Amino acid sequence: MSKHTIAAALVLAAAALLATAPQARAQNGHMRQGVGAVNSAMGGAGAATTQSLLGTLYLNPAAMVGYDGARAEFSIDFQRPSHTVETGASTVEGADVRALFPSVAVASPVSDRVSLGLGAYQVGGFQTSYAGTLNGTPFVAASDYSAIRITPSVAFAVTDAIWLGGSLLFDCTSFMQDPLLVGEPTGGSYPNAVGGNSQPGVGFQAGLLWNINDFVALGASYASKTGVSSYSLPATVADPGSSSYGDLQEVGFTLESPAMLAAGLSMTPLPSLLLAADVRYLFYEDAAGFTLEGDSPFGSDLALRGFGWQNVFVFNIGAEYAASDKVALRAGYNTGGSAITDELASVNLTTPGIVRNHLSFGIGWQPTRRFRIDAGYVVGFENSVMGPVLTPGGPLAENVSLTSSSNAFQLAFALGTRGF
Repeated sequence: MSKHTIAAALVLAAAALLATAPQARAQNGHMRQGVGAVNSAMGGAGAATTQSLLGTLYLNPAAMVGYDGARAEFSIDFQRPSHTVETGASTVEGADVRALFPSVAVASPVSDRVSLGLGAYQVGGFQTSYAGTLNGTPFVAASDYSAIRITPSVAFAVTDAIWLGGSLLFDCTSFMQDPLLVGEPTGGSYPNAVGGNSQPGVGFQAGLLWNINDFVALGASYASKTGVSSYSLPATVADPGSSSYGDLQEVGFTLESPAMLAAGLSMTPLPSLLLAADVRYLFYEDAAGFTLEGDSPFGSDLALRGFGWQNVFVFNIGAEYAASDKVALRAGYNTGGSAITDELASVNLTTPGIVRNHLSFGIGWQPTRRFRIDAGYVVGFENSVMGPVLTPGGPLAENVSLTSSSNAFQLAFALGTRGF
């Protein structure tokens, strides 16, 4: 078995593990703040760096040309988000969700100017579960959405200073929501979900990296949205007064991963110091399911037409300091807008995308020339949105608030045939 076959098998095995992992993460909107321990610890900045292969395949495949020799990275992420819903004097805290999932990437030069790579990681998602009482009314709701991405990639050095790269994006997405607000209600009751549905998505990514000199580099990339077919969500009629109560039905809904535009700058003012800064733009208003056309979130059939997320700017900064030949220290900060407005808080209680600020730290240890261990920690600071309770008949007088925060820890292992 060739080393390329082994590498591909490792990536596909990681994708299989990802498919069964709980979906929760430090995120902007529902997209990852960073991928892997190194990229996450640097605030998610990485569009113009070659510090992390996982970060490269997420943000700018052109940077693969900058890795000397074959490279493999494996990261384990532990995530713990927190969600709380409050109205009046009533509060319901989301169930304690703890997620453990892998990310993996491999890359190798095939000539002096061409490199090939392959990665598998969770590009985004959300998961919630509530069970309690709000103002004397039972509030039981849940959701689970994930997008697992596999990225076969190629990079080409046009010159020593200018690199181009591209990836095919293969997403395996799944969605579940209970009750199904995206389904037509019966007698005022929305369908009860009895499971979710999975659909594949396909897109592309293109990137450019320009090494201006030995100290400064610029990078930019565009990842298209990954279009998916409509989910066929199994559910039952929830109105106990209906003659069809408990009957099975299928609810159709489409939820696309949005396009992402990224640009970055990296500088090495000292041999031991790397500084990086990125800006990203997430196109939620062009992604089916996330976008909302018209003034009302509900259609003529009273089903929720979309979540009404807005486009989001995200700013990332990070630094890496080589304390010695074997130890590197990292820190970063990530800030962006909330994808959910106050006005639409009530229809997004199970689809939280509101954490705006992340602070990250990390450390890397290189016990041998070809092996490195990295750890990172990311805290997503608490943020809230509050707005009126929206119903198909119009807004109610009372307000409801959604509060979210997160904590994440990453541990990664990297191998390089020519060292780091």
